[in-house]
Amino acid sequence: NLIEKYGVIPYEIMETSSSCKNTGECNACISMILKKNASELITLVAEGTPIDIIRNKKERMLQEVIEILCSCFGIPPERISLNLFHEDLKITPKEYYMRYIKFPFDEYICIHNDGEISTPENSFNDIVLDGNVVGGEPYLILRVKDNVFLECIQKQISNRIPCWITCDTGKFYFHNIGVFDDSVFNLKQFESSGKLSKKVINQYGIASMSHSLLLVDMAEISGDRWWKAIDSGLFPNQSPVRYISDSWLQKYTFQAVVRKEYLPFLLDDRIKKRTIFPWDLFIFK
Repeated sequence: NLIEKYGVIPYEIMETSSSCKNTGECNACISMILKKNASELITLVAEGTPIDIIRNKKERMLQEVIEILCSCFGIPPERISLNLFHEDLKITPKEYYMRYIKFPFDEYICIHNDGEISTPENSFNDIVLDGNVVGGEPYLILRVKDNVFLECIQKQISNRIPCWITCDTGKFYFHNIGVFDDSVFNLKQFESSGKLSKKVINQYGIASMSHSLLLVDMAEISGDRWWKAIDSGLFPNQSPVRYISDSWLQKYTFQAVVRKEYLPFLLDDRIKKRTIFPWDLFIFK
């Protein structure tokens, strides 16, 4: 939604700031301000304050947020200068995107799997209150079964197309070598009545969607499947390459963006749609 509405800017024209690579402090600051502002606005509504006064106050609050974001990340230029093919162009970020990139977003879909703790059939999650752009496409996630989830990821990587995933990188991570693997630990004492399943992991909040990785390759090593990924959350002097065991991927990955053609069924009106709130993805229902 952000890219389709506003476009993109080449890195050489607007380099990333240190805040872009370390967003924790900015996120904490913005979160606190937004929640404080929300409490003030709710109080004004409860007191019967005229709506025009409330809206003016809201605009001032949002302006403060914009100033903080610009301070952290910089102010995007309205037009960018390009010297291409001996022609000096001055175009908007959206014109640049439409003319030179134009990624086929409509050919992809976000799929979700939580270990089947809710409805077992394929269904759309229509997530309300979570839109990031006025007038943008709704946030639809296709909920699929375990086997479909893994099959789609495998097909995409096998066709040399990177796959964006959402996972919990705080679990079983060997920081010094960049490896995610739970199979090397002796978990039998915790699994006396059966192996720790993805359903239990999600249902009881053992893991959650806290980070994203970009899967770029997979390989069979001594009968075990391993995945190669790129991580944007870098530490100083550390390679962005990560290696993921198949066991870890199946338990701690909850969303993936895949091409629609890799789904084993058609996206038609027979697929049910249920409206949920953003926090419903983290709560057993």
